[in-house]
Amino acid sequence: MLSREFKIICAVIIILISVFLGSMYYMTRVLRLAEEMITASAGPVIKTANDRQWIVRSVLLNSGHWRDWGNAKTTLVDVTLARVIGRQKDAVIILRNGKGHNLIALYEKHGKHYLYKDTVDLFEDLRDAQLMPLREQSGAIIVTRDRAVDDWKESVYIRAYSWIDGHFEKTLELTEQYREYHNELWDQNKPPQKSNWLKLAQRADIVWQNADAPVLHVLLHQNYSLSAIANQEKKPAEEEFELIRNRDVLEEYIWSGKWMHFILFEGTDLRSGEPVAVIEDLAVGPYGLLTQYINANRKYRVKYLDGTIEILDKENVRPGIEIKSTREM
Repeated sequence: MLSREFKIICAVIIILISVFLGSMYYMTRVLRLAEEMITASAGPVIKTANDRQWIVRSVLLNSGHWRDWGNAKTTLVDVTLARVIGRQKDAVIILRNGKGHNLIALYEKHGKHYLYKDTVDLFEDLRDAQLMPLREQSGAIIVTRDRAVDDWKESVYIRAYSWIDGHFEKTLELTEQYREYHNELWDQNKPPQKSNWLKLAQRADIVWQNADAPVLHVLLHQNYSLSAIANQEKKPAEEEFELIRNRDVLEEYIWSGKWMHFILFEGTDLRSGEPVAVIEDLAVGPYGLLTQYINANRKYRVKYLDGTIEILDKENVRPGIEIKSTREM
């Protein structure tokens, strides 16, 4: 007859095995998502609450954001099936859970399951996400619109992400909307009677031309205004600002498979003789309207063939064919 101690030991072993098998089942289902679940969930609305919970758990655990995410039950989920990294259809999963809790992740199909591949990025207030086919790479770019707001500044950013060397990299960033207020009293560089409120604003008209190599046409409308009355602690009403200077800036960004980036033009680093791609002209931001920043902003952000990104003075870059032009009104 079995002793009482032996029965207890057997019961504990059975419990431990059950817990282990249950944990393995749970983690296997969370760390990889069944093809049927992804297929049924693809589109703007998840078919069942249970599917939504499994997808949220999987993304947050795989991406490492489970602890800092907040209430997972309130998370909205979008799933899109598309060729992103050039093989078969991947699953682009978007999670939205309020300010600062917006995430895009990519899952790759393996047999009857989808496995987590990478997190595209975290976003402050994700307003939109779209896929743009890349025919020459047989994949797609993920294009997002994100909004950031604080007490004195509001911005809307257009960003593009591309799959490069096994992970996502940001290959474009544009400011679609921008508005910032600044009170010169905060700086204490001027006497109060000469200290005004400043307002910088920008609006962009953006047109995508989706050819074999996507082209982005951008027309920036920028203006710089000052408050009519000096020495004010409270921000003036909009009608109390007087326009000081404005300009239009026309830019064209072209996708380059050679550089794996949206570029303005190619050139040469005159210091080293290396080829570079100019990916941003720092002078065309709204701060370029302020006299004190004109010389400081005479710089390019460039990318080298090894992927390194640096900021160079414009005189150190010999351009090839420059596409961008600037017109001040």
